[in-house]
Amino acid sequence: MTTKTSTNVTASIGDLGFRWYHAGFALAAGVGLGILPPAGAQTIAEWLGSALGWLLVGFLLVGIITAIVRWRDEWRPEAILPEAPDSRLKYAVFGAIGLQLFVLGTLWAAGARAETMVYASIPMNILIAGTVLGDAITLERRGIEWKLTMFAYPLAALLFGFVGGLVYWNHRGRTRAE
Repeated sequence: MTTKTSTNVTASIGDLGFRWYHAGFALAAGVGLGILPPAGAQTIAEWLGSALGWLLVGFLLVGIITAIVRWRDEWRPEAILPEAPDSRLKYAVFGAIGLQLFVLGTLWAAGARAETMVYASIPMNILIAGTVLGDAITLERRGIEWKLTMFAYPLAALLFGFVGGLVYWNHRGRTRAE
């Protein structure tokens, strides 16, 4: 899917198209992974080094995923359009996704079993699905046509958590830009 360009093009970080939410998702995952001292760390410097390493991993993952999505969508930096219409719920969607990334990162760093991570994800999946549904309905009331996919995004968020939420987040931006 390609986006339309406009004379109202907004600037982005370094014209690469990285926005505030990219940094936020990377920070949520990186801080979650790095907040606990690693096994065998004897000093604060070792813990800080590990935390900085996990932050770097978070930013690299977000950069790689963003590049793949943009390559697949044939995205160009000039395709960023103004943030309208806005539902005022996008920050709730962002926060719910970021919270799950943080919690799952912390659980992983703590060495939690996969079963524990699934159980911890269930309430957050419900939170993400609820915010996605509210945002999609509000955007539809403001003129965004979702066709048949509007209810598929909350269902994907309910089943897959932050992954479904991130797919919605990407499509949300593309739909508004069309």
